[in-house]
Amino acid sequence: SSRRRHTRLQGDWSSDVCSSDLTRDRTLDLTAISSAANNSLPSSSQDIQTQISVLRTQPIIDKVIEQLKQQDSKSNPTFGMFLSQLGLVNDKNSNILTITYRDINPQQAEKAINTLMAVYVQQQRQDNRAETTAAREFLEQQLPLAEAESDRAAEALKNFKIGRAHV
Repeated sequence: SSRRRHTRLQGDWSSDVCSSDLTRDRTLDLTAISSAANNSLPSSSQDIQTQISVLRTQPIIDKVIEQLKQQDSKSNPTFGMFLSQLGLVNDKNSNILTITYRDINPQQAEKAINTLMAVYVQQQRQDNRAETTAAREFLEQQLPLAEAESDRAAEALKNFKIGRAHV
């Protein structure tokens, strides 16, 4: 279970969500996101760096900005502005990702991070569904071929037994 708090840093507000330990930055245990997305847990720092890169992509950030605008018509960040206010840092030797978003309004900072996470989880689910669909379609194409090969092998075995019985 996560706890929320806001920390004032250098005149700006950063929205904080912490896993079981309270820290000064918003931290998120990737196991929670991974479970929510039915995705395998990143197993290395390199995997987490990949996830950080995904979180910073234009399609993800554009969806976040679009949703923030729908929630609050006064919210009008650009891609570059959003990225400049977003901080993503991997805590070494763990699957913890610290996420900060600086905004003069602490509620807006919290909305930005929560929306980013919701968009990320949704994207991960869509990607998983697409991979599952592609795998199912591949197996459906391969099944008739495998059945035909099995039938040929069974026929060859039958012919071999018949030929051997005549010897």
